[in-house]
Amino acid sequence: SGFRRRFQLYSGFSPREYKTQQLMRRAKAFLRRGDLTITEISAKLGYEDPAYFSKAFKKNTGVTPSEYTRRQAVDTAK
Repeated sequence: SGFRRRFQLYSGFSPREYKTQQLMRRAKAFLRRGDLTITEISAKLGYEDPAYFSKAFKKNTGVTPSEYTRRQAVDTAK
């Protein structure tokens, strides 16, 4: 309880939120590389269910992993 409170005070996130933020940061990096499927990325990040990973990604970023990849491709083409 004390750790959680101190962690949140210094980071602005609960430990769980912080971990999720870090996982999504890594997911974005994998998606930008473009050499792995969403299923492979979800497995590398420890998600057993790719659909759950996609749901968590969308909740965190506002877009699905596929949509994120498409947007990155469009931005790169500009």
